[in-house]
Amino acid sequence: MRLASVWLSLLALVLAGLTGFVLWQSVQVASLSSVQEHLDALRPLGSVIRCSALALVAFGGSLLLYLRYRCGHIDVHALKLRQGRHWRVIAWLLAIEVLLGQQLLRHFLTTLSGGGP
Repeated sequence: MRLASVWLSLLALVLAGLTGFVLWQSVQVASLSSVQEHLDALRPLGSVIRCSALALVAFGGSLLLYLRYRCGHIDVHALKLRQGRHWRVIAWLLAIEVLLGQQLLRHFLTTLSGGGP
């Protein structure tokens, strides 16, 4: 469990570093329109990173639970309970990604207010 925490911390550190690098590069750009162009160009990369992180948490967490069961750290009942909780968290993360990350909520509210698609 401690090793998994170390890896997740390192992943968070790398992602924070990449975000800082992107923001630093955007500050060096002269005009606001070029900043928006750079952000629009990086938007697909952000989606790929978020989806990859979600897949890593989903399948890596499931594998980690199974390995803990195989090593005897948890029993069958605890495994089933934790797998259920794990997939419930993944479903919520996926819902948040679809609503906020893919801007589905913004498109829905814009369409609802009559602003068009």
